[in-house]
Amino acid sequence: MENIFFKKDLIKFKQPIDFNYVSKLLNNNNLNSYLQNEWSNQYVLNSTFRISNIQDNNDFLELFDYLNQNYNKENIRSNLYFFLSFKLGSTGITHFDNYDVIIIGAYGETIYNLEGKEYRVCVGDLLKIPKYVKHTAISMTPRIVLSYGKYN
Repeated sequence: MENIFFKKDLIKFKQPIDFNYVSKLLNNNNLNSYLQNEWSNQYVLNSTFRISNIQDNNDFLELFDYLNQNYNKENIRSNLYFFLSFKLGSTGITHFDNYDVIIIGAYGETIYNLEGKEYRVCVGDLLKIPKYVKHTAISMTPRIVLSYGKYN
C-alpha cells in the first residue's frame, strides 16, 4: 500500500456491530483487551480500547480472508483488531505504524487526521493508511473500528 486510499460504504457486515455485540464477543471468546491511552482513573471511559486478534472469530473469517486476498498480495503476517471509544472527542495517540493499516468503520463516526488531511470514517468505510504515515483518530460519536494490519 503505497498510497492512502479511502472508499465510502465498501464493507457490508452480516450483522450490526455495536457495543452489545462487543460485550457478547468478549463474553464468548478468550480475547485480550487493552487501554490504548492513559487517562486518570476517574475518567477511564474517556480512553480508547483495543481488542486484539479477532481474525480467528467465526464472524470475521470472511472479512479477514477478503482483506488478505485484496490487500496482502505479499502473503505476509496479518491481524485484525477492534478499537472502540465510548465518548465523543476520545482520541488515539498521534503515531505512525511501521506496517500498512486498513481501518474499517463498524459503528459511529471517526475522523482520521493523516498528515493534515481529514477522513471521516463511518460504518462500512475503508481507509488504507500506508506505513510511516502519521495519523490520529478522533471519535465524533461513540465508535468502533476494525484495524487490519500486515507486517513482517
